[in-house]
Amino acid sequence: LMRSAVRERHETPRGQLHVSCVTAFGNECLAPAVPEFVRRFPQLEVSIDLGNRLVDLIGEHFDVAIRVGPLNDSSLIAQRIFTQRIVFVATPQ
Repeated sequence: LMRSAVRERHETPRGQLHVSCVTAFGNECLAPAVPEFVRRFPQLEVSIDLGNRLVDLIGEHFDVAIRVGPLNDSSLIAQRIFTQRIVFVATPQ
């Protein structure tokens, strides 16, 4: 019984998740996924800060930041979560 309680406590996400995300990706990809995410993890309170400014993850108490492009020289760790192909199109005129 005690093992089960401890395991559940560590396996079930709970608490607050503070996310910083660039505006375009947040609006197009993250926002549509949030309702299902919070439904799956009801004990997790999610706050999302959309904007293109660089945030101080530690100083501003963010848990994760989603950015587009390479990570500049940093002590942070980047993980690719999405690849998007950009195609430019135009009419012959």
